[in-house]
Amino acid sequence: MAKKMTKGETSRRKDTTQPRARSKVKRFAEMDALVQWIGVAMPKATIVRKPSGAMFQTGTKIFAFTRPEGVAMKLPEARIAELVESRDASFLVMGTKTMREWVLVRYSSPGEFTKDGRLFEEAMKFVASLKK
Repeated sequence: MAKKMTKGETSRRKDTTQPRARSKVKRFAEMDALVQWIGVAMPKATIVRKPSGAMFQTGTKIFAFTRPEGVAMKLPEARIAELVESRDASFLVMGTKTMREWVLVRYSSPGEFTKDGRLFEEAMKFVASLKK
């Protein structure tokens, strides 16, 4: 049963009469350049653009997507461990869950992602090899 308010108390409920302000979504700074590069370098990849970023697919499976701090790619767990040791990369964390087969690669200079053509190809091949 709901508690009855006494004189002078205010409701703790949110004011739903006002429209909710939209948060400004941060995008990967070089998303447009990355999308263009993937389109040329990987013609078999499908690119899905969203206001917040882009996803890269092979068939219906996602092999990479942009994050505000870099690019997430799906790779085998052992390969991700190698990347974490050798460069600015980490296992992807979504909320409180650490994703075992997703790595977040951070790029420190413009166009640096173009050096990772083989890594993007590796992610695409890995995802294509997985069973549905």
